Amino acid sequence: MGDLPCKRRAALDERQQALLQREAQIEIVDKRIADKLKELDTLKRDVEGLIRKYDAQEEKEIASMVKIYETMKPKDAARILEQIEFSVLVTLMERIKDRSSAPIISAMNDQVARRLTSELVRRRELKPPG
Repeated sequence: MGDLPCKRRAALDERQQALLQREAQIEIVDKRIADKLKELDTLKRDVEGLIRKYDAQEEKEIASMVKIYETMKPKDAARILEQIEFSVLVTLMERIKDRSSAPIISAMNDQVARRLTSELVRRRELKPPG
């Protein structure tokens, strides 16, 4: 009967060792996860920075184009703008001052002017006030 407590003790010791090993493995995995999360956070900040830089550059280029079209004769601006991709046209016309955009739109072909006006109205309805 003395043999049973020894076997039980050995089994408990073995189980304790296994639990300690698992605990050590979990700590290693936790550290790896924490390191990966830090790495992902750094990558996220880098990507967000690049996006902000790209957006700022794009906005600068759009502002430059807006200035060009605002200073052109409306008839000439309309002729060129009618030929560009519609989404670019809308983006530019959203930023062109009303006093400049009105003569440009009136110089456009009727179909483009209607489509553009509808899209500008739709976008203004979607924007929150302020």
